[in-house]
Amino acid sequence: MKKSIQNRKPAHIGGILQNILSTYRQESDAELIRIWEIWDQAVGDRIAQNAQPEAFKGRFLWVNVTHSGLIQELQFSKQRMITKINHALGKKMINDIKFKVGTI
Repeated sequence: MKKSIQNRKPAHIGGILQNILSTYRQESDAELIRIWEIWDQAVGDRIAQNAQPEAFKGRFLWVNVTHSGLIQELQFSKQRMITKINHALGKKMINDIKFKVGTI
């Protein structure tokens, strides 16, 4: 027999969303959330203000940047960023970062 809606205990929206997302999302989405959590600390405030992770596919991290001139600058520090992110995550998850102009 089903419980009536009135007899159900309230649930926190975060728990409900986590259950729904875990049903439909792949493991890479959970990993992207981890990357979001450590991003600012791993890359520094200046970069974090102008570049944010957008997607994680395979071992590639796609990052949106505020303007095209920044892409070239970030290419020079890409390997350092990869090393810092992997270290902060505690394992080697990222082999490469792809930068593109997009919404931050």
